[in-house]
Amino acid sequence: MTKSSLPAKLPECIVFDLDETIWPLDVDCTWGPPFSYDNTHKVVVDERGGRIPLFPDILRIFALIQTFPGVKIAIASRTMTPDWAAQVLKLYRIPELGNVDLYSLCSVFEMYDDRKTIHFRNIHKKTGIAYQDMLFFDDNRMNLCVQPLGVKVVLVNRRQGLTMDIFLEALDRFSKSAF
Repeated sequence: MTKSSLPAKLPECIVFDLDETIWPLDVDCTWGPPFSYDNTHKVVVDERGGRIPLFPDILRIFALIQTFPGVKIAIASRTMTPDWAAQVLKLYRIPELGNVDLYSLCSVFEMYDDRKTIHFRNIHKKTGIAYQDMLFFDDNRMNLCVQPLGVKVVLVNRRQGLTMDIFLEALDRFSKSAF
């Protein structure tokens, strides 16, 4: 996607769930820190060497968002271990962007065990962005609860996570107000 092929209307904030949306497991269920990056296998590992991989297109999706003028990235994740999730995000880097980590690309973090409506109310308060200008990717049907706020929600298959095709289709639907 080039600047000339950007959709006519982009969301002002793209929000991601973490577990089973950008990585295929619950970080809470790993052996925990210390986390490290395994350069041989290009994956974050927990203290016992258990892998915490990203779904294949995630780094490219985050890199693509950086080409969208003024679009913010937020994280909305129900977790009992937000510090673990933050550590994993800090270990994944995007070489094409000068090795910047995923954590640094995010503007807002709502990572705690509470309803997604609370997460989104806080994202709105912190950014001033209207709910209808937010696009949210999550694997859990329960989190459609944010739709009445006006948030555009895309459910992803937890086995495949967020893919580039799903992401681009969602941007196109957002641009056409086809939610």
